[in-house]
Amino acid sequence: MKTEKEKTSYNTLPEQIDYLIQEISEIKNILNSCIEKKDNIPKYLNIEETIEYLHGVGVSISKSKLYKMTAECKIPYHKLCNRLYFYPDELQKWLENQIEARNDMNTLSIGREFLKHINCKNNNYDRNKKDI
Repeated sequence: MKTEKEKTSYNTLPEQIDYLIQEISEIKNILNSCIEKKDNIPKYLNIEETIEYLHGVGVSISKSKLYKMTAECKIPYHKLCNRLYFYPDELQKWLENQIEARNDMNTLSIGREFLKHINCKNNNYDRNKKDI
């Protein structure tokens, strides 16, 4: 690989052409590998593939639970000729939203517990105040 930019002259032209051909070949190899990887990711998943996909990312779900979630519109899906299809990118976004919502709920429940604790102390304080 050349690191310096040489001025192309009649004498260096064949060497420059060989260099360019080598660079183009490397670029083609990189692009071909990217195209092959893209083909490995399906555009849509059926029920079984969706369950497998979710298991792969750590979400254990049964077939009946998945059907129930689609019936309740709790998971993104598409229906065509009485068949359910799922897009991997939509599932990924849905999973991220579920994690975010769960974190928000945990924060909310911690806040509720804190408020209950405060209210409980205030109620005990009021009772003690009345006893005096």
